Amino acid sequence: MRSSLQVRLLITGKSPVPSTSIKERIRPQLGSSIGDRHTNLIVRMNRWGRPLRRARRSRPTKCDRLVYEMGYNWPVTGTDITVWTISALLALGVGWSRYAKWKTRDKIVRELAAMDPERREKLLSRMTPQLAMEARQELMRRFHIG
Repeated sequence: MRSSLQVRLLITGKSPVPSTSIKERIRPQLGSSIGDRHTNLIVRMNRWGRPLRRARRSRPTKCDRLVYEMGYNWPVTGTDITVWTISALLALGVGWSRYAKWKTRDKIVRELAAMDPERREKLLSRMTPQLAMEARQELMRRFHIG
C-alpha cells in the first residue's frame, strides 16, 4: 500500500481521521477558493491524514465552464424542451393558416380571371371592400384585367 492516499473530497467531506476534519485543516491553505465555482477538491494525504501539499481544484472542462457562464446546472432542461415544442407547434399553426389564406385568395383570383366581366363585377361588389380591393389589385398585377 502507498504511503499517501488520494481522496476526492467534497466541501461537505468527512475526514478519514476522526480527530479534526480535513476541511478545517485545508481551509487556511486554500483561502477563499473553497466553495467558489468548483466544489471538488483533490487532496493527497499522508498516512496520518494530513495534506502533503497545497490542495488543488480539479480542472474544469470546457463544458463545465460554459455551463457555469450560462448560469445553468444543465444546458437543456425539460422545461426548455417543452417551451421549444409549444413554440414550434404555434409557429407551425401560424404558418399553416397564412398558407391556407394565400392559397384561398389565389384560387379566388384565378376564378375571377376566368369569369366573364359582368359576373366578375357582380361577385366583386358582393365581397367585403378590403377583399374586393385586394382581388382587383391581383387581377391587374397578374392578369392585366381592369
